[in-house]
Amino acid sequence: MDIQRLDGLWVNGYRYAKAGVMLADFYDPSVYQPSLFDEPIVQRESDLKLMQLIDNLNTKHARTIWFASQGTKQEWSMKRELLSPAYTTKWSELPVAK
Repeated sequence: MDIQRLDGLWVNGYRYAKAGVMLADFYDPSVYQPSLFDEPIVQRESDLKLMQLIDNLNTKHARTIWFASQGTKQEWSMKRELLSPAYTTKWSELPVAK
């Protein structure tokens, strides 16, 4: 947010606290795996619009909105040199017998 906008919001004599908005129950419909007894989930138009908005904001302004489960810092990264072969999902990684 611009400093000029913040100056317009500031009122002396009030105590301010940092706040956020929590959104819940999000999932990627293309990878959602229901249990055997779950009812089929109907994707609402409003959910799709909200996810598109979040994606657009994050594309324009890196890490503007993220899920609380992601935490505020990503201090780790996967060690690619220890990655297991994907024998069951990639033809190119199948062992070849000679």
